[in-house]
Amino acid sequence: WTACTALVLFGIIKATIGLRVTKEEELIGLDIGEHGMEAYAGFEMKAPSVNL
Repeated sequence: WTACTALVLFGIIKATIGLRVTKEEELIGLDIGEHGMEAYAGFEMKAPSVNL
């Protein structure tokens, strides 16, 4: 019952508003694409360090 209901609901969502974001929104980040601002403004990804 659950799988059938989910299949119907996902089908309705896909046909109306869609289930996926655009490639541009994916590249800039969904925080900016959806809300117009960054969620973690001070957060920075750094390359992993290698210890020998």
